[in-house]
Amino acid sequence: MSYATLQRGISYFIRDYGYIAFVKTSIGNLVLGDPISCTKNTNTLIINYLKHYPNSHFFYISSHTKLFLDSLQFNTHKLGDEHSIHLPTFQGTWSTHKSLRSGYNKFSKSAIFFESTLEKETIKQIHSLEKQWILSKDHKSNISFMIRPFTDYSEQDCRYFFSYTHNELAAVLRLTPTYNQSNDYYCDAFFSNPELKSIKDYMMLSTINLLRTEGAKNLNLGLSPFSKIPINKHTTLTETLFRLIYLTNFPKFGYRGINVYQNKFHGVKESKFMSTRHAFTVPLLWKTWCLMSTYNLYVNATDGPAFIPFFLQ
Repeated sequence: MSYATLQRGISYFIRDYGYIAFVKTSIGNLVLGDPISCTKNTNTLIINYLKHYPNSHFFYISSHTKLFLDSLQFNTHKLGDEHSIHLPTFQGTWSTHKSLRSGYNKFSKSAIFFESTLEKETIKQIHSLEKQWILSKDHKSNISFMIRPFTDYSEQDCRYFFSYTHNELAAVLRLTPTYNQSNDYYCDAFFSNPELKSIKDYMMLSTINLLRTEGAKNLNLGLSPFSKIPINKHTTLTETLFRLIYLTNFPKFGYRGINVYQNKFHGVKESKFMSTRHAFTVPLLWKTWCLMSTYNLYVNATDGPAFIPFFLQ
C-alpha cells in the first residue's frame, strides 16, 4: 500500500517518523491505508494527525489500525478480504489447483509469456485491449479510487508482464513492489481479452512460477470488496449494506466475480476495514463511489501517477 500513496491528487501529513496519505473532500479527509511508519510509531502518528484533521475517514486499514481507532471511539466496518499467495508453498498442480491448472493448460502451447518495459507500440495495443476488457464488465467506466491507474510509462520498480496469442496482445499484468525484506509484490493492474476466458489463469500461473524461481515469498492479489461480511448480532448497519451491495451487485462492479477468481488460488486471507466517526455512513460511501468513477484508467506521463488497488475488476 505504501506505493499506492505516492499518487496524483493525494495530500500528506508528514512527521520525522512517518506519514499519512489522504484525499481532501467536502465530507472530510479520506485516508488511504495504514500510516506509513514502523508499527511502534503508528498510534502516535494517528493521534497527531487527528489533532489537525479530526473529520477523517480511514479506508483499507489493517486490524492493528482498526483496533486503535476503535479505542478512539471510531466506528469500524469490514471492507472485505485481501488475498495473498505464499509462494514457497504454492504448488499449482492438478490436485491442489485444478481449475487454475486447467485454464493454464489451454494456453500453455499457443500463448507466449514474457516480462518487458512499456514501449510506445505496446501502449497502443494495451489501449485497444483495455477497450475490449472494460466493455465486458458490469461497470462501463474505469475506476481509479479503488484501483491504481495504469500509466502509459514504466513506473519505478514496477514489473510488467504480457501474454500474446496469434501475435495479438491477450493479457497485461502490472506488479507493484512492497519494499519489504521478502521482496514481495502486489497485483494492482490486470486486464485481458474477455473472449479468452482462461488466459488469466495462464498469465497468473506463469507469473507465480517465475516469482518462485526468483525467491519471492508472497504475491498479494488485492482486496475482494465486501466479501465474507459476517451477518450476526455484531454486524453493523453499514456492514449489512456492504453485504447487500455484494449480493445485488449495485453499484455495479462485479464483486462476486472478483471473490470467485481470487478463491481459485486458495491463498491467505486478511480482513481490511474502513473506520469513521460518523454513525451514518451512506453519504460517505456515496462520496467514495463518486471518487472511484472520477478518473480514466490511463494516466499520461505528464499527469503523474492516481489511488487504492482492487484486483481483477
